[in-house]
Amino acid sequence: MKQLLFSTMAIAATMTVVVSTNAQNTPIQWAQTNASQRGQGHLDTFNGKIIALHGPGGIWTSDNATDWTRTDTGLAPIYQYCGSYAYFNYQGTAYTSKRVNPNSKPSVYSSTNGTNWTLVSEVTPATATPVGETSNITTIYRNADVMLVGTGENIYYSTDGGLTWTVSSFASGITNKSIKANIVELNGALYAASEKNVLKSTDNGVNWTSVYQVASMTNDKISSLAKIDNGLLISGQGAAKGIYRTLDDGATWTVVREYNDARYVQSVGSFIFAQHSQTDLFQSNDNGTTWHDIEGKWYKINGDSITGQDRAYSLTIFNDKLYALGSLGVFTCGAPRVFTTTGVEDISNTLSFDIYPNPANNTITIAGVPEGSSVSVADITGRVLYTEKTNRKNVTVHVHDFTTGVYLVRIENGKAVATKKFIKE
Repeated sequence: MKQLLFSTMAIAATMTVVVSTNAQNTPIQWAQTNASQRGQGHLDTFNGKIIALHGPGGIWTSDNATDWTRTDTGLAPIYQYCGSYAYFNYQGTAYTSKRVNPNSKPSVYSSTNGTNWTLVSEVTPATATPVGETSNITTIYRNADVMLVGTGENIYYSTDGGLTWTVSSFASGITNKSIKANIVELNGALYAASEKNVLKSTDNGVNWTSVYQVASMTNDKISSLAKIDNGLLISGQGAAKGIYRTLDDGATWTVVREYNDARYVQSVGSFIFAQHSQTDLFQSNDNGTTWHDIEGKWYKINGDSITGQDRAYSLTIFNDKLYALGSLGVFTCGAPRVFTTTGVEDISNTLSFDIYPNPANNTITIAGVPEGSSVSVADITGRVLYTEKTNRKNVTVHVHDFTTGVYLVRIENGKAVATKKFIKE
């Protein structure tokens, strides 16, 4: 277990990030698409639609991010925290949680269509709590028949798809078991985060150890956990301020961005987003090494500008556009930005190639590919649809079956990397 004692001097000494602002010719603009879906919650996609989960406000879905329909049949009545944090999509089944009243047990629900929800089971708290303070489920995870939930007082695991639950065991010295962040899988192990620890399990959640511990000062806490390529990111508040990264399964942690009041870090496809304080919003395309300011300007549907509000509690990519759920509604800034370490979109480092036709319907030709390069095509969420290593100068890719939208062509040759966009019509 690594325990870090934070100080401003220690953070500054380890920070290696170079922060770049948006380098486009025009500022990023966030346009409001709906003012009714607002407030703290979770934004995601399911079953071809965008879904917003609002705690006592229920669950809503939309096929255009403008017109929304309430889709939580079977969940009423709802007390609190239904889906505000606890949401998980596993192989076409969505999971969320609710409580009926202040004294009820937290319950796990599932849906295969995002509209009708069915009770999976209740979770009986292992720790006695005062009346009215039963813990809520804050995170859900499933892989095959293994299922886990995190609550305000413990982690519970199931080996039968959530029908029955057993409380997890924790290594000595772990006293704070209030789970505040997602449970994620990395290199065969599971990770979770309480306010004071990053926790690791190598036996599907039965036992947990600490791989990172915040100093015991009362204002220090971990606020979120996100999975990246071959590593993890966490955000910290108090003296533990900033974004921290591990690339060795939690053995060592490095500050990649120092900032007061780091509220969350979130992974969406191949993009990483972080919010600091009330409004500052940043994006990373390289697993947290470099951060770019995407706060930009925010506008209501009527065109009025917005200042001084919480802007992005949660983000998702839907129909190739980046959406944010905030205190004033749902907003989009269009397609996520594709930055290099210079802060400029859609440029190559030392490689130069062309894509034609662009836009395309049936095929694209990637021209000027250096010998021995790796060529890949991915959608805007980072899902790779085509890859090959080639000695051909011109590479043809059939895109007829691709859905309409924006795609990224990436060429790697040694240490040189170049990325360009094309549009499938």
